[in-house]
Amino acid sequence: MKKTLLSILIATSMITPVYARGNHHHHHHHRPSWGKVIIGTIIAGAVAGAVYRSNTPQPQYVAPPPQYYMDNQGNIYNQYGTLICAGLPVYDHNGRIVGFNRGC
Repeated sequence: MKKTLLSILIATSMITPVYARGNHHHHHHHRPSWGKVIIGTIIAGAVAGAVYRSNTPQPQYVAPPPQYYMDNQGNIYNQYGTLICAGLPVYDHNGRIVGFNRGC
């Protein structure tokens, strides 16, 4: 809110002197044209507000990193329980399973 008000104030301060002095070449009176000042202020405020809103970063969602779990047989599961990688049994010379190796 403060940035918007500051933008409007800066835009108004730049445009007001230009329009307040009037157009002396076509008019012979030296009265300021306040209608032009008000219209210029409204336009400058609208432009400054649009520029401010277009430069505001939009919130972004950052997904958490995936989590993986391994059971005692070497199977790897994701956080939803889906099997990602099955463990392969490792046999000794007698044909008994002595452990599991990752199959992927």
